[in-house]
Amino acid sequence: MPQVYRKPKRANEHQLYYLASQDMGVAHSLSRCFFWSENILWKEDLNGKRATVSLSGRDLILDTASVGKYLAEPLYREDDSWKEQAWKGYKLDLLWFEGLDHAQVFDRKADRAKLVHAIRTYCDAGSSSSTS
Repeated sequence: MPQVYRKPKRANEHQLYYLASQDMGVAHSLSRCFFWSENILWKEDLNGKRATVSLSGRDLILDTASVGKYLAEPLYREDDSWKEQAWKGYKLDLLWFEGLDHAQVFDRKADRAKLVHAIRTYCDAGSSSSTS
């Protein structure tokens, strides 16, 4: 995995490098126990389910624009307007954070609030359906 082996240059790369390769538990899990083929979730696996995918525009780990385009098809096949779609909370929703790296969405309150809102909405829906 590049974030474990590649030497960091920018501040966010140093942060990810430290968390992914210097912490004993994380480094062991990523280096010895993580296999992409066992952790892939395809769009078809989400059919009929409510799900939100959060993507950062400058992610160091994967090409999030390609992932977003894949998930947004066929509705937004020709353009990137899927990046500006409002979160609705039903079926498959995408949250796009332009200019942010991997976990930087947690750094600013306004960005973090979008994730918290989605999670709270799912939790509220789950608790109301279990009590009825």
